[in-house]
Amino acid sequence: MRNLTIFVMMVVSHLGFSQSSISFVKQIRADVDTYELSSTDYGLVVDNHDGEFIKLMVTVETNAKENVLSQLFKAGRYNISVKDGVISFDRIKNTILINGVELKEDIIVEVLVPYGIDFNRRLLN
Repeated sequence: MRNLTIFVMMVVSHLGFSQSSISFVKQIRADVDTYELSSTDYGLVVDNHDGEFIKLMVTVETNAKENVLSQLFKAGRYNISVKDGVISFDRIKNTILINGVELKEDIIVEVLVPYGIDFNRRLLN
């Protein structure tokens, strides 16, 4: 029983160590009346606030180690682009393999939108 407990503790500590997350904020000037997020692959929370900017608070959780996630962030994988009111993560479309294991990414986007601006989720085929 003791060996089983030690094994379970080792597995749990390894699983917790191999996952990481990163959070960042981007502000966008609200130039149009309607904005939309161009994918349904992300968790999305939308709320209103007093202000001139749309604030995107993004959290990315992965099965990669923190140094790998940091390098992906620096390389621009999580860059946000805005064109004609459509907000997208263009570089996330590519699959990444790390030591033969596919990178799993859970992305949560919290959006604070100025009053009077609509924010939708674009449904893609």
